[in-house]
Amino acid sequence: MKSSTPDLAHLVLLGGGHAQIAVLKSLGMSPIEGLRVTLISRDRLTPYSGMLPGYIEGCYHEDEASIDLVRLAEFAGARFLHDEAMGLDADQHKLFLRHHPPLGYDRLSINIGSTPRMDQVKGAAVHATPIKPVPEMIHTLDEITSGRRACHHIGIIGGGVAGVEVALALDHRLNRVGNKGINIALVHSGQRVTEALAKSASRALETNLARRNIAVYHQRKAIAIDSKSITLDDGSKLASDFTLMTTGASPPEWISESQLAVDHEGFVAVNASLQSLSHPDIFAAGDIATITSSPRAKSGVYAVRAGPYLRDNIRRSLLGRNLRLWSPQRHHLALIGLGGGIALASRGGISLPASRMLWRLKEHIDRRFIRRFSDLPVMPALPAPPISANLKQKDDPVFLAMQCLGCGAKAGWATLAGALEKAYYHAHAMRPDLGLLAKVGDIHLDAGDVPLPVSPQGQETLLVQSVDAISALVDDPYVFGRIATLHALSDLFVAHAKPLSALALLTLPRASRNQQQDDVIHLLCGILIALAEHGITLNGGHTASASAMQVGLAVNGTRDRALTERPPQADDVLILTKPLGVGLIMAGHHHQHPLATGHMVKRAIDVMSQSNAAAAELASQDGPLPMTDVTGFGLLRHARSLVDRFNPELGLVLSASALPLIDGALGLAKAGISSSMVGDNAAAVRVKRRDNQQIPDAVLHDPQTGGGLLIIAPPDHGKSLLQRLTSAHHDAAIIGTINEADHNLITIVD
Repeated sequence: MKSSTPDLAHLVLLGGGHAQIAVLKSLGMSPIEGLRVTLISRDRLTPYSGMLPGYIEGCYHEDEASIDLVRLAEFAGARFLHDEAMGLDADQHKLFLRHHPPLGYDRLSINIGSTPRMDQVKGAAVHATPIKPVPEMIHTLDEITSGRRACHHIGIIGGGVAGVEVALALDHRLNRVGNKGINIALVHSGQRVTEALAKSASRALETNLARRNIAVYHQRKAIAIDSKSITLDDGSKLASDFTLMTTGASPPEWISESQLAVDHEGFVAVNASLQSLSHPDIFAAGDIATITSSPRAKSGVYAVRAGPYLRDNIRRSLLGRNLRLWSPQRHHLALIGLGGGIALASRGGISLPASRMLWRLKEHIDRRFIRRFSDLPVMPALPAPPISANLKQKDDPVFLAMQCLGCGAKAGWATLAGALEKAYYHAHAMRPDLGLLAKVGDIHLDAGDVPLPVSPQGQETLLVQSVDAISALVDDPYVFGRIATLHALSDLFVAHAKPLSALALLTLPRASRNQQQDDVIHLLCGILIALAEHGITLNGGHTASASAMQVGLAVNGTRDRALTERPPQADDVLILTKPLGVGLIMAGHHHQHPLATGHMVKRAIDVMSQSNAAAAELASQDGPLPMTDVTGFGLLRHARSLVDRFNPELGLVLSASALPLIDGALGLAKAGISSSMVGDNAAAVRVKRRDNQQIPDAVLHDPQTGGGLLIIAPPDHGKSLLQRLTSAHHDAAIIGTINEADHNLITIVD
């Protein structure tokens, strides 16, 4: 649970590898007072390498073989940024990301794994699929299994343990179970497969491959790959409709382009404490790192065993204590799945023959590891030792015991000025197509000017104003800035107004200057890009300090004064343009409910991050229709308010089965999860229930952030509008009708 202490230092965890998850769980079990933690990962579910062959084979579902990083980050009190690194300035403590502005840190831990080398084989980058990242590989495999992708030949480049296990798993899934009759071939440069294992284990694996009719091409290298074949170094060609790369690991290019010390292959060079040899504020573990004093093979086993040392040494580094030294063992027990519930074992020069007992042992070990990071306890708020004694910048206001209130409770002038300049620069760099070349708001001015547009037809123009503020229901400031902006602009769209200007109020958690400036930059980039997408820029704003992050926007728009909406009538239909369930999912996530998965959170964020502008424009193509956006008061209260604008005596009939829901939201509601506003929202409407399924109130009254539009349209018009909306990729549905029979009542039917 997050404490009220200001954020004094920033720990950035890059990647959700097997060592990094130990750090996250430790921080959840025993937080460090004053430490901000940010996890950055391109995956929300991180697959456990030990269960990958079983996952490919079909023994496990994705959630069984993966660790939900979003849930784990929430448990640790860490922010989660769905992104990947593109560069590092290790001297300036800056990490550069693909989809976010740069991020500063006091400590950085890198555990991003590695990918097979794709640059050594011509055509591999285009026509081959690396075994990692796993989601891309599984997606293609699912297409083959389902028959959506034709495949008669599969080629696997690399005859190490990974290549052999994958070949056997693919054969079991596609041929022994799926009866696809696909030819599988393995290309290996060595004299025998799995040369890191005992010779007896290699022989047993070779025998199993032969028994399954999996061809092995020894002492051969792939030199070219196209969409239908693999060319070998002897000039021969192998047919391959789907080529998998399981060869030796390679680091991303940005590692060698940073100032970090690296080994001869470009991996981060670290000491026995897992610290960078050149930058002791940076740690690295797993495949991406090499302990130069005792290098080991790139294996998930070593990443798992590095976890406790990485966990302890990051903590010790922050608290100014001596670090632990790790000397990885040379040999480890390898349990290799052969498919069909059988595994063999190898350690050093010894191996055990394949058996079902060894598979059961492997399953037990693998599932125990997953449970360690999935079955998370509920932790109370516990005090932790201060870390400020080991940090610099003692003149930073965040270190002062007496904190300013009132007008003094905000970001400093230099912090804000620097953040504004950098935010406009980074926002333009991220989206140059939006023309963010110069800012309109000026920090030196007390107020900003906005020229009112003049109608070319000489019609009178109305100035439409709205203001909205939301708390940070997502922990990524850039994404939060976008969501808050679209949430505020939506009030203009439903009023048929064109956005004109915006002011922002940023409420920032108390933190050190550097962290607070990062917060402002990320928030402003999200705000600026969202505004620019709608043709306007930020005209000014203000900052404040509080215990939690909030964003408020005052937005202005213009509308033709003569514009009038068609009043609702009996038999009109109600169209909802986005699925419900945002509040439920985020409540479940923040309560760390096991049903609230990272994928569900991503879907909720996607819903909130979609602008309502396009849907509003489609709804107005044939004249302005009455509409509102479904937000904090929930579906029923917003529906009632929309009709009440015109005729409070009209009734509404809503179909429970027609309501579009985000996958998983209904399950959370039935499990007892509910947003805090549901009770108040339910008390604000008269409802008659005639639905047999009794859809929970937690769905009907769920407060939505960035919810969809609710539009009233004549029946025929409504059907054509629905077609236009769904064709434009809106998850829209007709959810009910207007009637005259039940005055001021909402009736829920099946």
